[in-house]
Amino acid sequence: MKKCNPVITIISPVYKTDSKLLIQSIDSILMNPSLEFELILVDDGSENISAVLCDEYAEKDDRVLVIHKKNGGTSTARNAGLAQAKGEYICFIDSDDYIECELISKLLYIAKDSPDIVFFNATAHYTDKIERWDYITKDENVSAEEALKRFLTGRLIPSCWAKMFRRELTKNMYLNEKLLRGQDEEYFIRVLLCAHKVYFMNYNGYHYVVHTGSATKIQFSEKVFCIDDALGMVKENVLEKYPYFKREISDYIVTGLLLMAQQYDNSTNKTRKDENKLKKIFKSHFKDICICKVSLKRKCGLLIFGIIGYNVYHNINKLVRGK
Repeated sequence: MKKCNPVITIISPVYKTDSKLLIQSIDSILMNPSLEFELILVDDGSENISAVLCDEYAEKDDRVLVIHKKNGGTSTARNAGLAQAKGEYICFIDSDDYIECELISKLLYIAKDSPDIVFFNATAHYTDKIERWDYITKDENVSAEEALKRFLTGRLIPSCWAKMFRRELTKNMYLNEKLLRGQDEEYFIRVLLCAHKVYFMNYNGYHYVVHTGSATKIQFSEKVFCIDDALGMVKENVLEKYPYFKREISDYIVTGLLLMAQQYDNSTNKTRKDENKLKKIFKSHFKDICICKVSLKRKCGLLIFGIIGYNVYHNINKLVRGK
């Protein structure tokens, strides 16, 4: 296949991905016959057939570039892809997810109008259900400020994927490799803060495969505390440009705190040290919890956890859920 100058660079980090899922993901991308995109597969030190499959695709299709690197995590893999990208636009697609066959054509068409960022919808595939995330209900141009407001208040998909953004916005801008949780959103918000022209595309083009195990097998990790670090970075960056976004930032922060509380609640390796650290974090965000728009029940839950402790928080949750 003849090479060309790509309009879109698709970056897919690969680490020990199940072969069936990896093949499904790559095929869904290469199914589009256009020569106006490139696919960068970043093998993050896989020790299974994933690395071999990546090389096989590169041998068959000139649109595919493979980067082999030592294992360092998803952020390092995405950064390696960003450093090699040649396209005017960037898309991230996880190696166990897949896309609709028309998505690339639609994005190439929209790219002619030179937006800074394009948002679109996705479908989540759980083990027991399928859930459409149709946050965008009509095609429209919006300001970057409006897009950021919706992103912070949970009205857009909180991720790096299901989006296309101009590579020029990310010049010398990479994911924070020190953040082990929350790095996707922290990075994308930095990108969004550099944008001016944003387009919402009412098209469900991304399929997110959710790998969920039994809640009884979830282990609490110190990585969860990185969420608070990411929240702090987001707050500083957003308020520097939009100081009047205090309510929106509070909504965003409390959503992250609720995730941290849920992870601890579902874990089987609870320790007093982790509980005390969470209590300290929740107390530090007392003002955000009070002014955010989340339900009173959730606000009270976080405040009870932060002031009294986990056991009371957990018992009240059981009563509320009727368990």
